[in-house]
Amino acid sequence: MQAEFIPGSKGDLFALYLPPDPSVPDRGDLIFVPPFAEEMNRARSTVAAHARMLQRLGTGVLLLDLYGTGDSEGAFADVRWETWRGDVLAARQWLGQRGRERIGLWGLRLGGLLAADVLFEAAASFSRAVLWEPVVSGKAYMDRFLRIGIAEGMEAGGRSLTLNEMRLKLSRTEPIEVAGYVVSRSLAHGIDRSNLVDLAPALALPVTWIDFSPPSGERREACARCAAAGVALELREFRAAPFWALQETAPDAALAAATAAAMVA
Repeated sequence: MQAEFIPGSKGDLFALYLPPDPSVPDRGDLIFVPPFAEEMNRARSTVAAHARMLQRLGTGVLLLDLYGTGDSEGAFADVRWETWRGDVLAARQWLGQRGRERIGLWGLRLGGLLAADVLFEAAASFSRAVLWEPVVSGKAYMDRFLRIGIAEGMEAGGRSLTLNEMRLKLSRTEPIEVAGYVVSRSLAHGIDRSNLVDLAPALALPVTWIDFSPPSGERREACARCAAAGVALELREFRAAPFWALQETAPDAALAAATAAAMVA
């Protein structure tokens, strides 16, 4: 495991690179695009354990802290959706400069939606995508996140803002703090306008979509749009705990094997 600082779109990004085990066939690399806010923190140890499994199976993994998160430069309050898109492309360039050319994106939750947004503009730069329980509607996801702030206000005993009031503040360029994360209008707007149903037809590369829960109507619609657009989509279901919402979970060897197999499918 190699700790690196990668020049990002607005500042240096902290990353851990796990090169593929040289004793097995090289399957290329995956750039991990992390989930949002507290989901990122709770998923970190489980994702790292899966990355080590993938490494042993011949897949290199670049674990990336996006701008304003983890040990990367910047403040979360200054993050824009476009900045994170640029960070993923910067990570792709960094691997390419080191002779790694067969590179895919591995996105979890909102990271899956961000990966799809990157591929909408730059699919030719990547070999495939692996999406773990990707968020389909950015707006619906942001609404659920803002409701955490409503619950926090109720627990504190004071008057809590309604969802509409929170949205109104954001529309006036006033940031909103939820669970210790200051979300700017620009970041919320970028997430709001991202939707996997709209992005699906542009995924002109093989996609392995892994769900951990029964698919909802919007998820089925996104998959149908992929199929109608001729996307090479493999949909798999793993009945496993949502580790991004839990304090501690164990890695799943079968899940890591399925992800590694996607690299040579």
